[in-house]
Amino acid sequence: NPSIPMALSQAIHKAIAKDPRHRYRSAKELGDTLQRALHNEPIEIFNPTRLRPRLQQAHEAYDKSDYDYASEIIGELESEGHLDREISELRELIDRARLERRVSQLIEMALTRMDEQEYQLALQKVDEALQLDAKNTEALALKAKIDTRRTDRDIEGWFGIARTHLENRAFGPDRKSTRLNSSHLGI
Repeated sequence: NPSIPMALSQAIHKAIAKDPRHRYRSAKELGDTLQRALHNEPIEIFNPTRLRPRLQQAHEAYDKSDYDYASEIIGELESEGHLDREISELRELIDRARLERRVSQLIEMALTRMDEQEYQLALQKVDEALQLDAKNTEALALKAKIDTRRTDRDIEGWFGIARTHLENRAFGPDRKSTRLNSSHLGI
């Protein structure tokens, strides 16, 4: 809520942290922090200079594609009551990168399954990717390619069966259709 001072928001956020070790150690500590926040006095635990090294560490982990570690650092900062805009921006970047990584893994698995002509499994992996990112053009194109290959394989199989029947003369007149055709023709 923009009408509530940032220091007061941080103090309350820390007081209701999910993890008890990130909450205030005593009611006195909470009271003192709230008094400082209400009087716009600096609050040491929310000092931005204390936050910088940990944010830098999270950025470095993100840059190295160590999204789990970066997320852990950000999670700790959030649970400690820090409400810095940079934290939420980095959280969004990490979440997006994790999503892209997972979609990429699913597409790779689908490609492997497609190469092995396991089209149903390939489609399952593509569908998982599309559930995460419905507009992913690579996944959409791959789905169409898998469908085409599966259809081609099925048609090839049907033609193979038909050829085998023709070569072995393993076909007979369909009595129902013969009767039906005869009755329609007046025979």
